[in-house]
Amino acid sequence: MKSKITIILIVGLITISYKNVNVKTSDSPDKTMSSYKTFNFIDFKIENPDNMPINQKNLQYLKNAFIRGMNENGFKQHLKADLLINTGIVLERVAQVKETDPRNDMYYSGQRNYKWERQEKVVGYSNQGSVTFDFVDAQENVLIWQASIDAILKDKEEKMQKRIDYGIEKMFKKFPE
Repeated sequence: MKSKITIILIVGLITISYKNVNVKTSDSPDKTMSSYKTFNFIDFKIENPDNMPINQKNLQYLKNAFIRGMNENGFKQHLKADLLINTGIVLERVAQVKETDPRNDMYYSGQRNYKWERQEKVVGYSNQGSVTFDFVDAQENVLIWQASIDAILKDKEEKMQKRIDYGIEKMFKKFPE
């Protein structure tokens, strides 16, 4: 019985830890991926890298995870590719706020003057990242497919790599045929 509860708790914690990974995609209706066989990167940029838990090692891990996903979908990386991948990464530090509640955030102001005002209080900060992959037809220079992965970044490298793997895997589940 205890082992069953432990397994349920572990699965629950894993689910919660990946809950904050969102993948959004958009298609170009007149193009299909089946006509492409090779890919290469146009650019791999990062904006706002100051004081963020992402480093060159994590960026390389992200790139390698993407390449693995492309290979699993039948694409090969090539210098003269027919599909170009433009990658943009945006990192930001976001304040987590809590709205005050009269049930537990009331304060005393003066003599018998109880007062409550609705306020937003900063309770913490999180580092959030967004990586966007634009799939561009090399011949026509037309956007074919776009995928964006948004996630809360982790400080520990192993957790960050698990989050990258999960996001890339989730993105390629939505990959068009």
